[in-house]
Amino acid sequence: MLRLPGGQQRWPSFGHGDRPESLPPFQQFQLVQRSLEEIEIRFVGAADFGPAECAQVESYLQETLGHPFRFVFRRVGEIPRSAGGKFEDFKSELEPQETGP
Repeated sequence: MLRLPGGQQRWPSFGHGDRPESLPPFQQFQLVQRSLEEIEIRFVGAADFGPAECAQVESYLQETLGHPFRFVFRRVGEIPRSAGGKFEDFKSELEPQETGP
């Protein structure tokens, strides 16, 4: 689950097949939450995004995720599926939150 700095958690939801046309073209993407303030955007595409394209993606994701995260873009050749064969468009590398006693 996506974790916000205030402790709230939510499942990020991306409408499959209804990507806004204002976003740059890419074949596949995966968001990886690296910290409470940073998300890595892994994407498969023909070329890196330029500054204007990065700004479009950041604006869309900040609105969708509900927080002004810092985004790091990383173009990759492929995004592997999980051990169970599923494609995960969001992963968290944060340690699990402790629950009360």
